[in-house]
Amino acid sequence: MEALEQQLQGLSTEQIRRLLSASGHGDLLETTEKTVEVTEVERSVGKDVVEAKKAEGNEHFRNGEYDAAVRVYTKCIDMDGGKDATYYSNRAMAYLKLEAYEAAIEDCSCALAITPSIKTYMRRANAYIAIQSMDLAVDDLHEALLLEPHNKSCLKALEQVICHSGARPNERRTWLRAVLLSSFRSGWRSLSVKGNPAPPGLNGHALFVCPNDPDQRVHCYGGRAVRDQQAAAYVMDGSDYSWSLTTMAGALPTSRSWHSISVIGDDRLCVYGGVSANGEDPTVHIIQTRRASNGRLIYECHKARTTSPSSPMARSGHSAVTVCSRDNKSPEVYVFGGRTKKGVSAELWRLVLEDDSESVQWSQVALREPTNTPCPRDGHTMVLRQPNDIRGPQLIAFGGNGQLTDDKLGDVWVFDVDTALWSKMQCHGDIPAPRSYHTSHLVDDYMFVVGGRTVETEECSIYVLDIDAQEWFLLPTPEKSSLTPRAWHASVLLAQEKIYVLGGGTFHGPLRDAAVLDLHAFRSCVQQAREKVNE
Repeated sequence: MEALEQQLQGLSTEQIRRLLSASGHGDLLETTEKTVEVTEVERSVGKDVVEAKKAEGNEHFRNGEYDAAVRVYTKCIDMDGGKDATYYSNRAMAYLKLEAYEAAIEDCSCALAITPSIKTYMRRANAYIAIQSMDLAVDDLHEALLLEPHNKSCLKALEQVICHSGARPNERRTWLRAVLLSSFRSGWRSLSVKGNPAPPGLNGHALFVCPNDPDQRVHCYGGRAVRDQQAAAYVMDGSDYSWSLTTMAGALPTSRSWHSISVIGDDRLCVYGGVSANGEDPTVHIIQTRRASNGRLIYECHKARTTSPSSPMARSGHSAVTVCSRDNKSPEVYVFGGRTKKGVSAELWRLVLEDDSESVQWSQVALREPTNTPCPRDGHTMVLRQPNDIRGPQLIAFGGNGQLTDDKLGDVWVFDVDTALWSKMQCHGDIPAPRSYHTSHLVDDYMFVVGGRTVETEECSIYVLDIDAQEWFLLPTPEKSSLTPRAWHASVLLAQEKIYVLGGGTFHGPLRDAAVLDLHAFRSCVQQAREKVNE
């Protein structure tokens, strides 16, 4: 009986009222009303008296007398009339110590409805973790980090969620939400575009890394500046992010933008298409790279001959991806979509560099189901998903423009290289607004999408697609370290550890800036989860 009295003393007047009504003891409500009358008198007491009472509860809490603390905090709530979030939050902390997690959650919810605070979000998150409601815990930790982006207690709680959910396939979504929330607390790091000279503000340029460059330096070629197209090639020193011009020998491509540059093998690059001064360009240029005796990289460029009877119509805004087959055949460049003189295209072409490295062969891919394909588009992206023991290589295409510039697309299609079949993903989650002229990169089994132009504006967001789950996630980065909104930019993935973004712009003009996003923490979490699953 004494234990029951103590429990009842720990309830607020409103909780007692609800309890009596739910149990059918309406006749006792008269007694409750009298309690309320007494409580109304107590509420007329000054704030200093209530605060003194709270201090008494705090003393009980410090002494480990959690039941007594609950009773005193309940008194504070009644005296105050439930207007101050602190008393609910303090009682929630006492409930946590008593392992009364549901009561703690209810009190935290009351407190947050009055005044949101990081402490209360943390307390409710800890209660959710205790009862293994991990997804709800991540919700609260997200809200807490919006208030204080680098709070150590929040990050420690996220580690608990990650460790708990990482080895449980049925909690993949919760695990990934926690990983994305904890791994990108630093957000984007802004970089100045410096050098002698450095690239101007550009749209429609291309970034690439030469495969035989041990320093993995970023190169920039082409693009449209404020008044003209660019034909210059730049290289960036990764130690200080400074740029300089690089010299190429041979027959260089004309100035162009919205072209593609694809790596072929260990020492060659394929430059295809784009818009030049004469419109869409049909040519293919091969850049051969080799290292001189002093360690410098030497670039030799030539215009490739086309030996096949057919080739794609000149285009720009297409996507191009190099595929290395499992039987070690020559690498093949797959080119999808793009804008031609006849409008946008849905064709998929394959380019193969011949043994002499001087000639190329084109062939249009014969689809097994020609009626089940993506619609024509340009300004989309396409990434390669490497083969594994179960499936062959896959090309994943996202977004773009339809026939009209404002006809933005937000669909995701997968092309299976071995079966020559397209299939449309049925995605769910934080589905991004349809967009074009964004960039995409595959990091493990997750596709990162950066920026782009929607119907209304340029975006600064990053979306992550969990390919196996077909679920989108909006990457939560701190507002103070977000990317400047942009489209028509270029980005490159550096050793699977960083995404480097350069330029782009808005309808107001090009941007002359750069930023880098660190992926190391994210990839470490992915690797650890994979190891746990395989244990």
